[in-house]
Amino acid sequence: MSDRLKKITHRGCTILFTDYSNFIEFDQWKELLDAERKLMPNEQPGSVLALAVFTGSRFSASVFSAIKELAVHNKPYIKASALVGLSSLQEGIFLKGIERTADRTFGSFSTIEEAKDWLADRR
Repeated sequence: MSDRLKKITHRGCTILFTDYSNFIEFDQWKELLDAERKLMPNEQPGSVLALAVFTGSRFSASVFSAIKELAVHNKPYIKASALVGLSSLQEGIFLKGIERTADRTFGSFSTIEEAKDWLADRR
């Protein structure tokens, strides 16, 4: 794992933290999306509390498609997912599209601390 993909502990629970902040080029996204895809099958189904940070990132159609595919792939392993740093436009388009494709909901938050607290309440 790297600084951008790691497990952190908050209030006694383990959270998979993925930092996509300030990503612009598809290659940046792809490397981290692939790393998460490889990691997930090692987790127990329905056990992962996931936090993804998108602050300052730009979404292309390719990125959007790749994230939707990852969300579907990860669905069996996820207990709850929290997203941080989406603009209101990204929430309206990106988040709703991901939720429809993955057939699950995500919490959306302004800060990492709010997201961690929300996830800890769902353990």
